[in-house]
Amino acid sequence: AYLPKGGSVTVNLKRLNMKRINQWWYNPRNGSVWSRGSFPSSVISETFDSPDEGDWVLILDNRLAGYKEPAQTPE
Repeated sequence: AYLPKGGSVTVNLKRLNMKRINQWWYNPRNGSVWSRGSFPSSVISETFDSPDEGDWVLILDNRLAGYKEPAQTPE
């Protein structure tokens, strides 16, 4: 989810069909990535708040799939 001015977004986690979800915030202004850890998708929906009022991209991925940190160059 892209938030051009920060803020929050609510996501229906059941639609993602994952047992455990990694949460990342990507800062397109400087390319940095901030991990917010992982959590079980046991709730139906969750609201995510951006770190500040700049533009941010919320990335949710399947922890069990073993994906690398977003924005890393593939090997």
